[in-house]
Amino acid sequence: KITIFDEGVTITNPVKEYVIGWSDVDEVEARYSMSIITHAGKEIFAWAAPAPGRYHARSIHPSEVRGMNVGAQGIIRPGESPRADSGVAKHLVLARLNKFKGSDVKSAQSVIEFHYVGISVATVSFIVGIVLHLLHF
Repeated sequence: KITIFDEGVTITNPVKEYVIGWSDVDEVEARYSMSIITHAGKEIFAWAAPAPGRYHARSIHPSEVRGMNVGAQGIIRPGESPRADSGVAKHLVLARLNKFKGSDVKSAQSVIEFHYVGISVATVSFIVGIVLHLLHF
Protein backbone atom coordinates (compact mmCIF):
# COMPACT_ATOMS: atom_id res chain seq x y z
CA LYS A 1 0.00 0.00 0.00
CA ILE A 2 0.98 3.62 -0.39
CA THR A 3 0.29 6.06 2.43
CA ILE A 4 0.80 9.74 1.70
CA PHE A 5 1.07 12.13 4.63
CA ASP A 6 2.33 15.67 5.28
CA GLU A 7 5.94 14.76 6.06
CA GLY A 8 6.44 12.05 3.44
CA VAL A 9 5.19 8.81 1.96
CA THR A 10 5.13 5.22 3.19
CA ILE A 11 5.42 2.39 0.67
CA THR A 12 4.42 -0.97 2.10
CA ASN A 13 5.44 -3.98 0.01
CA PRO A 14 4.97 -7.63 1.05
CA VAL A 15 8.49 -7.92 2.46
CA LYS A 16 9.59 -4.36 3.34
CA GLU A 17 8.08 -1.07 4.36
CA TYR A 18 9.76 2.21 3.43
CA VAL A 19 9.13 5.57 5.05
CA ILE A 20 10.46 8.34 2.82
CA GLY A 21 10.56 11.99 3.85
CA TRP A 22 9.69 14.58 1.20
CA SER A 23 13.14 16.16 1.47
CA ASP A 24 14.69 12.84 0.34
CA VAL A 25 12.54 12.46 -2.79
CA ASP A 26 14.52 13.21 -5.93
CA GLU A 27 12.13 11.95 -8.61
CA VAL A 28 8.83 10.09 -9.01
CA GLU A 29 8.52 7.61 -11.89
CA ALA A 30 5.71 5.44 -13.28
CA ARG A 31 7.44 3.03 -15.64
CA TYR A 32 6.81 -0.53 -14.46
CA SER A 33 5.11 0.61 -11.28
CA MET A 34 5.09 3.86 -9.37
CA SER A 35 8.55 4.34 -7.91
CA ILE A 36 10.36 6.97 -5.91
CA ILE A 37 14.02 7.75 -6.51
CA THR A 38 15.80 9.19 -3.47
CA HIS A 39 18.75 11.57 -3.30
CA ALA A 40 20.96 8.58 -2.47
CA GLY A 41 20.03 7.04 -5.84
CA LYS A 42 17.87 4.28 -4.40
CA GLU A 43 14.74 3.44 -6.42
CA ILE A 44 11.83 2.14 -4.36
CA PHE A 45 9.00 0.46 -6.29
CA ALA A 46 5.44 0.40 -4.97
CA TRP A 47 3.92 -3.01 -5.64
CA ALA A 48 0.47 -1.56 -4.98
CA ALA A 49 0.64 0.70 -8.05
CA PRO A 50 1.58 -1.34 -11.14
CA ALA A 51 1.65 0.20 -14.59
CA PRO A 52 -0.64 -1.11 -17.35
CA GLY A 53 0.47 -2.69 -20.62
CA ARG A 54 2.14 -0.71 -23.37
CA TYR A 55 -1.00 -0.44 -25.50
CA HIS A 56 -2.95 1.29 -22.74
CA ALA A 57 -1.68 4.71 -23.89
CA ARG A 58 -3.56 4.33 -27.18
CA SER A 59 -6.91 4.36 -25.39
CA ILE A 60 -6.36 7.57 -23.44
CA HIS A 61 -8.53 10.50 -24.48
CA PRO A 62 -6.94 13.99 -24.29
CA SER A 63 -9.68 15.17 -21.95
CA GLU A 64 -8.52 12.62 -19.33
CA VAL A 65 -5.10 14.26 -18.91
CA ARG A 66 -6.21 17.87 -19.01
CA GLY A 67 -4.74 19.76 -16.05
CA MET A 68 -2.38 16.97 -14.98
CA ASN A 69 0.83 18.61 -16.29
CA VAL A 70 2.04 15.46 -18.02
CA GLY A 71 4.67 15.08 -20.72
CA ALA A 72 5.73 17.43 -23.45
CA GLN A 73 3.21 17.83 -26.31
CA GLY A 74 0.66 15.87 -24.28
CA ILE A 75 2.48 12.56 -24.79
CA ILE A 76 2.45 10.38 -21.71
CA ARG A 77 3.68 6.94 -20.79
CA PRO A 78 1.11 4.22 -20.15
CA GLY A 79 2.10 4.25 -16.48
CA GLU A 80 1.15 7.93 -16.16
CA SER A 81 -2.43 7.33 -17.30
CA PRO A 82 -5.13 8.65 -14.96
CA ARG A 83 -6.86 5.26 -15.30
CA ALA A 84 -3.81 3.30 -14.12
CA ASP A 85 -2.92 2.70 -10.48
CA SER A 86 0.61 3.94 -11.11
CA GLY A 87 -0.63 7.13 -12.76
CA VAL A 88 -3.00 8.00 -9.94
CA ALA A 89 -0.35 7.27 -7.31
CA LYS A 90 2.26 9.35 -9.16
CA HIS A 91 -0.12 12.28 -9.55
CA LEU A 92 -1.06 12.22 -5.84
CA VAL A 93 2.57 11.92 -4.69
CA LEU A 94 3.69 14.75 -6.99
CA ALA A 95 0.83 16.99 -5.84
CA ARG A 96 1.78 16.49 -2.17
CA LEU A 97 5.52 16.83 -2.96
CA ASN A 98 4.95 20.14 -4.76
CA LYS A 99 2.84 21.35 -1.85
CA PHE A 100 5.66 20.41 0.54
CA LYS A 101 8.28 22.22 -1.54
CA GLY A 102 6.17 25.38 -1.40
CA SER A 103 5.91 25.33 2.41
CA ASP A 104 8.37 25.84 5.26
CA VAL A 105 7.69 22.42 6.81
CA LYS A 106 10.70 20.22 7.41
CA SER A 107 10.64 16.53 6.55
CA ALA A 108 10.32 14.41 9.67
CA GLN A 109 12.61 11.59 8.62
CA SER A 110 14.77 10.22 5.89
CA VAL A 111 14.37 6.83 4.23
CA ILE A 112 13.64 4.17 6.82
CA GLU A 113 13.31 0.50 5.94
CA PHE A 114 11.32 -1.97 8.00
CA HIS A 115 11.89 -5.66 7.29
CA TYR A 116 9.01 -7.96 8.04
CA VAL A 117 10.24 -10.95 9.99
CA GLY A 118 7.46 -13.40 10.44
CA ILE A 119 5.37 -16.00 8.76
CA SER A 120 2.40 -14.92 6.72
CA VAL A 121 -1.08 -16.33 7.22
CA ALA A 122 -0.87 -18.09 3.86
CA THR A 123 2.36 -19.84 4.84
CA VAL A 124 0.92 -20.99 8.18
CA SER A 125 -2.24 -22.24 6.44
CA PHE A 126 -0.16 -24.13 3.89
CA ILE A 127 1.94 -25.83 6.59
CA VAL A 128 -1.13 -26.74 8.67
CA GLY A 129 -2.80 -28.16 5.56
CA ILE A 130 0.18 -30.37 4.76
CA VAL A 131 0.42 -31.62 8.35
CA LEU A 132 -3.30 -32.43 8.44
CA HIS A 133 -3.05 -34.16 5.07
CA LEU A 134 -0.14 -36.30 6.26
CA LEU A 135 -1.94 -37.18 9.51
CA HIS A 136 -5.01 -38.25 7.53
CA PHE A 137 -3.04 -40.98 5.75
